[in-house]
Amino acid sequence: MLPASCASPAPMVPPLSCSHIASIRAAGTSSERLCFAVSTILERATCDQLADHQFLVNLIEAIGLAGDLRRERIYGPAAIHMRRMGSRAGLWQDPGQISSALLALGKALGQRPATSLSHFEYLEVGVYTCWTCVVISSYLKRLIGSAGHFAGHAVDVKSVNIHQGTFALMTRLNVSFEGRAVRKHTEV
Repeated sequence: MLPASCASPAPMVPPLSCSHIASIRAAGTSSERLCFAVSTILERATCDQLADHQFLVNLIEAIGLAGDLRRERIYGPAAIHMRRMGSRAGLWQDPGQISSALLALGKALGQRPATSLSHFEYLEVGVYTCWTCVVISSYLKRLIGSAGHFAGHAVDVKSVNIHQGTFALMTRLNVSFEGRAVRKHTEV
C-alpha cells in the first residue's frame, strides 16, 4: 500500500539531464545508470509500478551491483548483475532485498496520516558511494509527492568514494552529505 500522496510521474523542474550527469565522471565511473533509475522513479514509473516488487528488482538489476570479489557470497544469484570489479559503480545490496525494503517503506508511509508527511527526512549512515541512498531518496521523494517536503542526509567518514555525478543527483533530490570527523583520542 503506497501513500495517497504518490504523485503521477512528471518531469523534474528543471529537467533532469542524465547525459549531463554522465559527463561528470570521476575515476572512470559513470552515474548514467543511476540517473536513469532516478528518472524512472520520479518521471516515468506509475504508482502501481512503484508498488510492484518485480518492477523494482528489474530497476535495481538495470542499475547494476558494485563489483565485489565475494560475488555469489554477497549477492547470491544476482551476482550476474555485478559491474566491473573496483569500479565503485552499483549498489551493494541484493536487488530482491533492497526492493523489499523499498516496498516496506512505501507501506509504512501509506499507513501514516498525510499530515505527518508535510516534512519528511531520511538519514542513511555509512553511504560509501551513495548509490543506495540516491535510489531510496528518489523513491521516498516520489511517494511523499506534493504532500510535503523531502530532505535526505547521507553520512560517511569521507566523501572521496562519491563521484561528482552522484553528488549532482543528491543535490537534485535534496540530499546533503555530512562527513564524520575523525577524532584522535589522547590519554590524559
